Amino acid sequence: VGSILKKRRLNLTCQAQIHQARLASVSSNEVATLLQDQFKSEFGVNLRQAVVSSSAGGVKCGYLAPDTLGVDRWLAMVAAYSKYHQPIIVVDAGSAITIDVVSANGLHLGGYILPGLDLARTSLWQGTQKVKAEYTSTSSVELGRSTGDAVNNGVRFSVITSINQLAKNYDGLVVLTGGSAPALELLLNLPMQLIPHLVLDGLAISDVEFRS
Repeated sequence: VGSILKKRRLNLTCQAQIHQARLASVSSNEVATLLQDQFKSEFGVNLRQAVVSSSAGGVKCGYLAPDTLGVDRWLAMVAAYSKYHQPIIVVDAGSAITIDVVSANGLHLGGYILPGLDLARTSLWQGTQKVKAEYTSTSSVELGRSTGDAVNNGVRFSVITSINQLAKNYDGLVVLTGGSAPALELLLNLPMQLIPHLVLDGLAISDVEFRS
């Protein structure tokens, strides 16, 4: 995103001729405009941007104002429900961790937005005098016996506890996506599926709505 805002175009020279382009973005409108200009000038293609609608893929949006729901969350839910057609808990673990619950009949019941694993650790580092912890690649939620372990394990524990509680309350299949999803998968003992590109899968659902 930063490079696009600096007017640096995406390097698409190695791609075959592009006939259709779709975008899911929670960045500023300027990013979409710059990308639209590139696709129009290089390929003569209108870049279509996904939007949240009242329903798609069998999912009914639970927000009173659908346009205030992040389109990445929406596409992930639509893709997951279209695939499994059962109660689901969609966890997108990136910079932030979003958790959304969809009922058996496709009603989006709502969700949570939590700090991502890195963001939570960084906030403790920046917001306190002595709670400093370097990242550790271990996957543990055991009680920490050092400050570093207490922070890293505690961050993971808070997220895992949230997912476990929601799975218990709503009896849903946990569907994981996002960069930190593999780390969470190792810690969850639940019926679950890991789908790395769930948001992109949502772009292919036939009745998802777009604007040009």
